[in-house]
Amino acid sequence: MAAESATAEQRDAWIQSAFIGWQTVGAMGGKTGSFQKYMKKLGIADPRIELSPEQVKREKETAFQNLEVVQRAFDGGTA
Repeated sequence: MAAESATAEQRDAWIQSAFIGWQTVGAMGGKTGSFQKYMKKLGIADPRIELSPEQVKREKETAFQNLEVVQRAFDGGTA
C-alpha cells in the first residue's frame, strides 16, 4: 500500500506540474490544446479521468484568476 500511495503522490505532482506548464504556455499565447491531450503527450494521462466542458471551464477560470494574482505580485503590486 505504501508503494501505491507513493506512486499516486508522484503522479499527482506530475499532473500539477503539467497543469502549471499548460497554463503558462496558454497564457503566453501558445497553442496547447486541451489539458487531457497535453497530459497524453507527456505520457501521464489517466484514461479513466474525463473532464466535462464545465469542469474545464471552471478550472481555467480559477487558473487565470491565480495567474492575475501572480502577475500583480511580480509587478510589485499586492496579491
